Formats: sequence, C-alpha cells, structure tokens
Amino acid sequence: MKKLSVIVLVIMVTFIRVSAEENDATSHAQQVALKFAPAGLAVGKITFGGEYNFSHRNSLTFLAGLPFNKTNTIQIDGEKSDISSKAFSLMAGYRHYLGRKTMSGLYIEPYAKYLKHDANGLLNKELQGEKAIFDTHVKYEGIGIGA
Repeated sequence: MKKLSVIVLVIMVTFIRVSAEENDATSHAQQVALKFAPAGLAVGKITFGGEYNFSHRNSLTFLAGLPFNKTNTIQIDGEKSDISSKAFSLMAGYRHYLGRKTMSGLYIEPYAKYLKHDANGLLNKELQGEKAIFDTHVKYEGIGIGA
C-alpha cells in the first residue's frame, strides 16, 4: 500500500511540473472561493473553507469542520436508540485542474486531513428474552493523506 501511495504521489508531482511548464500564467488573475460542505451536518459538524487559485490551473484548499451535538435515532434488530455525536476536522490540499478553465472541471487533489469524532448514547437491546441497556461511548481520532 505504501509503494502504491508513493508511486501515485510521484506521478502527480511529475504531471504537475510538466503542466506548470506548459501554462502561460503571466495573465492569470488570482481567485478565491468560499465553500460549505453540508454532508457533515449529519454527524455533528459544520464544515466551511476556501480555495485560493494562485495560478491558471492550481489551487490550495482548506476546510474546517466545527463540532456541535447532533442526536440521531438508530435501529438495531428492531430496537430504536438515540445516539449523540460530534466531529472536528481540518483538511488542506493542493488541487490541479485537468481542464483548460480556471477552478472548473476534473482535478487531482493530494490532501492531508485530521478528524476527531465522538459519539455516545444508550443502546436498547433484548438479550435472552430480557431488556438490556448498553451505555455506549465511541471515540476516533486520526490523521490521513489521500488523493
């Protein structure tokens, strides 16, 4: 897996260098885009960020997810339970667009991300014919890279 990641990273860096040499960035106007990612609302984070386009087809991106308590009802074997969760995240990336337009179309983006997620609640279940309640606490914290 490490070898594959290194190979992909080397190919992307080589591609970016070659395409940067082909671009005529002397007339490029720098652009900034503000972003909002609504999918994080389902797990308890409000995600916003931006993209800074510093040359014709190259940008830097940054996203931050701020935590808030979100309660969801889950169902396990027909029993409903309420789970409260919240998450915090930071992501930074370098984006290279493959098309001819600035900040538009298909792109390659190597990135690094930090995530901290907490969830807890009481799970209702029936075991051997008797009601049981499980006090559940879940914590995850990790750093990752991807493309």
